[in-house]
Amino acid sequence: MEYDFIVKPYADPPQIQFEINGAQKISINNKGELIIETPFGNIIEKAPKTYQGNKIISSQWQLKGNKLSFKIGNYDGSQPLIIDPAVRVWGTY
Repeated sequence: MEYDFIVKPYADPPQIQFEINGAQKISINNKGELIIETPFGNIIEKAPKTYQGNKIISSQWQLKGNKLSFKIGNYDGSQPLIIDPAVRVWGTY
């Protein structure tokens, strides 16, 4: 599953939040990936990529309890910002 967030100028990216319910455990690994452990296997969200035009902006997942948001580095708030969490990886054995 692929999705992007297009943040309009002067919007507040930390307002983009997810609440994850039903997971056995939620964590962020040392690669910056979000790991959602479920009874059916793990769901892995790769570390987000964020950019304005051709410029890469530092970003990472931010987890507080079961609420997930983005922590974004310095960027130009007068320009659109693209947050791309990459592809979900899900598998069972």
